[in-house]
Amino acid sequence: MVTALVVDDNALALRLAQAILEREGHKVIAVANWSEVTNILFSQDVDIAFIDINMPGLQGDRLTEILKQTRRGRETPVVLCSNLPADSLREKAQFSGANDWIQKPLTPDSLRAKIEKLCHREPEPTG
Repeated sequence: MVTALVVDDNALALRLAQAILEREGHKVIAVANWSEVTNILFSQDVDIAFIDINMPGLQGDRLTEILKQTRRGRETPVVLCSNLPADSLREKAQFSGANDWIQKPLTPDSLRAKIEKLCHREPEPTG
């Protein structure tokens, strides 16, 4: 189980990502406003952040640039999310310092793949 921070100003997209991640057994911190991100990131243990690019006030790629200038932000994998064309999204992710990117609509497989790739955790013991 990981703790995922999901940031999206679109309520439907936020609920969808939260539902998918919770169904996968993860803890989710869902926020609709970029201004809450730094407080959460510095006060809670977050294993991965999924940040929408197109948000009012501060775009997700710019938010990522700011976060990556801090120790805690550098330690937390950030995945930029958008319905932009893949080339544009990849470029914004690289420029901002994001660890990866994912195109919307988000799916269980796409979210699972990013978590497996970026959250290096030991497998939980069985039996």
